Amino acid sequence: MLGTGAALAVLTLIKSEKANTSEEIETIDRRGWMRAVGILIAFALWPLLAEMAGYIISTFLVSLGIAKAIGYQGWRGTIILSISITFCIWLIFGFLFQLDLPAGFSF
Repeated sequence: MLGTGAALAVLTLIKSEKANTSEEIETIDRRGWMRAVGILIAFALWPLLAEMAGYIISTFLVSLGIAKAIGYQGWRGTIILSISITFCIWLIFGFLFQLDLPAGFSF
């Protein structure tokens, strides 16, 4: 992801086309920066949390935190989304690919 992100950033910087003036330009304010930092911190803490608490709890908490950081309203839909993400990733990596996911103290 880091390589792809860097390549896209460089291509965007050297792209010489004019911006489309018919579209509204979104500026990043303080709230946007805080959301981005929150998401990066969640991704950075995920491996540490997975080692301590196990895959299922850590993935649920990180996906819940990221969903709230990007602006999901309410708790019901956010919790359903987090459970779905956790289950789908477990199904792909734990069941389909049969990888040993971190157990931690939970499972």
